[in-house]
Parts: sequence; C-alpha cells; structure tokens
Amino acid sequence: MKTFGYLLPLGAFALLLLAAPAGPHASDETDEPKSAAPASEDRQAAMAALRRLGARLEVGESGAVQSVSAVNTKIADADLAHLAAFPELESLEIVGGRVTDAGLAHLQRLTELRRLYLRDLPVTDACLEHLEPLARLEVLVLSNTQVTGKEFARLAKMKQLCVLNLTNSPIPDASLVHLRRLPSLNTLGLQGTKVTGAGLIHLKRIPTLRVLNLNGCRIADPDLVHLQGLTELRMLYLKDSQVTDAGEEKLSDAISGLSIYR
Repeated sequence: MKTFGYLLPLGAFALLLLAAPAGPHASDETDEPKSAAPASEDRQAAMAALRRLGARLEVGESGAVQSVSAVNTKIADADLAHLAAFPELESLEIVGGRVTDAGLAHLQRLTELRRLYLRDLPVTDACLEHLEPLARLEVLVLSNTQVTGKEFARLAKMKQLCVLNLTNSPIPDASLVHLRRLPSLNTLGLQGTKVTGAGLIHLKRIPTLRVLNLNGCRIADPDLVHLQGLTELRMLYLKDSQVTDAGEEKLSDAISGLSIYR
C-alpha cells in the first residue's frame, strides 16, 4: 500500500474542505459590525428577524452582511425572503430545519454568493432551478438531501465552482456526466452516494480533479482504470470499497503524487 501515516493530516484537511461550513460561526464580537454604516430599516428588520429564528450573521466593518448560518434553526421557506436585504451575501449555510425547494427560490437574486452549504434538508432536484443563477459559486454542498443530480446540467454556468460535495445524497452514475461542464472543479465528494465503478468513466473527463471522495461507494480494482488519466489527482478516499492493495498500488503507480486512503 502507498498510504503513509504522515499524509493523514493533509487528508483530514481535504475532508474538512468537503464538509465544513464557510468558516467559524461569527463570535459575539463579529456578530455586530464594529464601525458599520447605518443600515436601512429593511436591513435592520431582516437581521433581527433571522437572529430571532436562531441564525448567526457575520457582519463586516462596512456593515455588509458577509455570511448567514442557520444550523437546526426554526427557519422555514418564507423566512428566507429576509435574505433579499443582503444582496452582497457571500456565504450561506442551512443545515436541518424546514426549508424546501420552494424556499430556495429566495436565493436566486443572491448573485454574489460564493459558498452555499445545504445539508440535512428535504430538497430535491427542483431546487437546482433556483440555484442556476448563482454563477459565482465556488463551493456547493448538497449533503444528505434528496437531490439525484438529473438536473446537474443547470450547474453549467458555475464556471468558478471548485468544490462540490454530494455526500449521502442519492446520486446515480448517470448524473456524473454533467459534471464535465464545470471547468474549475477540483474537489468532489461522492461519499455514501449511489455511484458505482461504472460511473467513474464520467470522471475521466474532469482533468482538474485533485480530491475525490468515494467512501462507501461500490468501487473495485478494475474500475480504477477510469481514474488513471487524472494526473492532477492527489487525494482519493476509498474507505468501505472493494479496492484491494493490488488495485491501490497499480493506481498509485499510474498517478504520480497520489495518496489513497482506505
């Protein structure tokens, strides 16, 4: 095996990149602007409403709302209308709660969003229509949702998207074909999806991949041939797969600098 202990910290960092929120929740010190410009009444009302529902807001010194994090809050679809008061928003995290596809329609005008984390929500492929206008996204997490990816073609405008985490969502092999239209994609999380070895043929068309998580997927030694052309791949996670030591060594020999974690 070519998996070495001293590489694990780097691997752990990649896993954090796949699953982590936009950053640490704002502290009490950063939750309020230090020298903010006067906010409009609408902005003040929106900020107060979201905080009452349990959301955390990070506000910059200029008064701009930089991020909103709603983890297991009381926020429902209608409450997301408050986000319209922050067109400058760069990061949004919604974990758990009652938000559905309909609620995500309120995100369409947040065209400055760079990072969007949607986890543990009953959203489906229908939500991708609402995310399509978010062309500046760099990180998109759709983890533990009902998204299957049949509408992934709608992501094609996201030319800057570099991290896509689909962990524990029911993504089948066929949906991966659309990901080749993401020219900046370098980190892909498919842990716990329905992806099998047959689906890896679609990944060979994503030469920018550097981190690939296939933990829990039905992958065996012969399937790894589809990854041999990914010369930029540096971290591959294959825990709970059918890959053997021999298969791992063969792929490591084919891709210089690759670290495999099983």
